Amino acid sequence: GHPSTLYAASCIGSMVHSTTLLPGLGTLLWSRPHIPHSKLDSHPLWWQDGVHALLSFCTGYMLYDSVVGYVLETWVPGVGPVLSGEHWNYLGHHILCGLCMLSARIMGCGQSAAMVMMFTGEFTAPLMNLQLIFEKSLEFDNNCCGGNLAWVKIASEFINQVFSVLYCEFRIFIGPMCAAHLTWDLFGTKEGRRDMPIWLSLSWMPMIWGVLIGSIPQIFVCVDILKQGMQLGNNTGEL
Repeated sequence: GHPSTLYAASCIGSMVHSTTLLPGLGTLLWSRPHIPHSKLDSHPLWWQDGVHALLSFCTGYMLYDSVVGYVLETWVPGVGPVLSGEHWNYLGHHILCGLCMLSARIMGCGQSAAMVMMFTGEFTAPLMNLQLIFEKSLEFDNNCCGGNLAWVKIASEFINQVFSVLYCEFRIFIGPMCAAHLTWDLFGTKEGRRDMPIWLSLSWMPMIWGVLIGSIPQIFVCVDILKQGMQLGNNTGEL
């Protein structure tokens, strides 16, 4: 029941979600031509079943994490949930992603666009949550995995650097390139305008680009981490 235990458990829950989701998304995306506007019924039945399973799984997690992570955990008796600016950013991310996936399933089109943005967005989630767990462990001194141990400090710095590199790659280059491609496909091609309702394409734009724009503050944090390099200091503690 310790707050740090609950914090670590929530990070592990997110890691399980992303590590389960990513292989399935990668398999579906690489097994068929990537056409963002394509209708779901134009694909084989096994592919359709996979899409429904993954979008349902991810939507369910977003709903769970929104309620448990950003309502119940911030609940103040007599006041309600007290959310910081960072909480609102993550909650907005979850709501936009959930709406995007739900609308793709209901309308039966655009699922490839939704999945490629899910893949690029979730790719760094396992490392991010592992980084958060190590950062929390640095606050404690114990003989298992506390901040007094040299290996914990070294592992934390290493994970921090790797995560920052990958986050910048996906949020500065890969994610925006995928978003630009699907934006062109939905609005700039005759097939995209034919197969995707224009109102749906328009509603997706703030969802897709909003998530990317919302990651800008974290991009600056990662850039600063990379500028500073590995901050190992004099790690002479116990191994």
